[in-house]
Amino acid sequence: MKKFRNRCTALLVVPAVLFAVMLSGCERHPYEQKEDDNFEVRFTGEKPAHLSVVMGNHANAYQINASAIKPLIEDVCHYGGSITVISSDGSPGDNKKNVHEEIELPNAGKNNRRYENDVQSNIKDVIKKCNSCVAQADDVDILGALRIVAEEDEKRSDECILVVMDTGYSTAGILNLKNLPLLNVDSTIANLSASDSEGNSEIPNFDNYAGVYWLGMNEVYPPQPEGTKKDNAKIKQLWSSIFEEGGADLMFLKIHDEKEPDADLPDVKIIEVSTETETDAVVYETPSETDFASIEEPSESETDVPFPEEDFSFKNDSADFVDRQEALENIEPIVDFFNTAWKDEKIVLVGCTSTWRDPKFTEEQSKQRDIELSGQRAEAVKALLVEKGMKSENILCHGAGSESAFYIQDRNLDISVSDSDPNANFIEEKGRENRMVHACKADDPRVQKYLNSQE
Repeated sequence: MKKFRNRCTALLVVPAVLFAVMLSGCERHPYEQKEDDNFEVRFTGEKPAHLSVVMGNHANAYQINASAIKPLIEDVCHYGGSITVISSDGSPGDNKKNVHEEIELPNAGKNNRRYENDVQSNIKDVIKKCNSCVAQADDVDILGALRIVAEEDEKRSDECILVVMDTGYSTAGILNLKNLPLLNVDSTIANLSASDSEGNSEIPNFDNYAGVYWLGMNEVYPPQPEGTKKDNAKIKQLWSSIFEEGGADLMFLKIHDEKEPDADLPDVKIIEVSTETETDAVVYETPSETDFASIEEPSESETDVPFPEEDFSFKNDSADFVDRQEALENIEPIVDFFNTAWKDEKIVLVGCTSTWRDPKFTEEQSKQRDIELSGQRAEAVKALLVEKGMKSENILCHGAGSESAFYIQDRNLDISVSDSDPNANFIEEKGRENRMVHACKADDPRVQKYLNSQE
């Protein structure tokens, strides 16, 4: 994937400010992320570029306005690029159009008033056309829409950016989510990645994109019920893993201007979500008894502190967080606890995994990979703690995989397995409780063996 993220960051500034900057003639430069979650995405140079937009204006989503990505639209209109928009409804191929063709700009010039007037007219026209791209068919096929634009953009030589404006709740096509509590992200990614007889998989090739951005993830509209934090983390992990498998890093952005969807949009099937609520959850008790639906500061009597998957979600088969900024925010009450109840204590971070196994690897190979990955994830949590001011020398890390002292049984031993289906007896709900990092004091007997092995 082209290196882009360090040269631009994302979104949403006051239109009047944008217009003033555009007319000022100031030299363009990479933008840095702002603390208020407002971002500005830009192409990297004053040259023709291509923008692809997947619009998710459905009956189950808040209405999204393309003005949210106005900085990108401005760049394309200024420098002669092109824009494609497609609706991620149940038949995405029937609702795709070019809203801005590759054009010559004979009047180009920063001080040319006629040119600036033409550009502003084009920008308004493009935003209007994008907003008119609403669902025409029942249901939602996000992966189908992504496949269509990715196959076209793979052939382009111009710099390309992809923006997805949708909830992530796909109800049709090859990725029909149906039931979030039963969704197993690892097995879903494995199935989508599997190659057919011609060597093709269901995951598109995204490596021609200089940047990929998602706006509106998990922001559903009734009658679709909102998912729990656990459900939302799953959806984020799923789409992050899909783009990672396709060769791109996905950045999630917030939408600050939402409206109710149009009343006459086609029907969308409701996806089942988890029933537990944040107020029902008991936080920081024994892992086998805990529903980690919210982050609270642990009590002083705690002997270990877990970092649950739904609040510190990692990308599939990776030590990178799905949303690092969110994880950094979620870790704050835990840091407060460490700085008070465990002040000056040596802390051991133990990375743990479930026993879910990729059929491509033997059981021993899978165990070794899990140990390495869980250690890397413990290091990723340590980096967050250090970033929040904790002393690095007081934090030790160890990867234990599925052989940690905190492991709970995540398989039904009454069901047999085979090499072709090693996960036939795997229990996803229990596996999710194993996929996390635990923190203990260094004098805890459960981590002594890890410390002894490092001496």
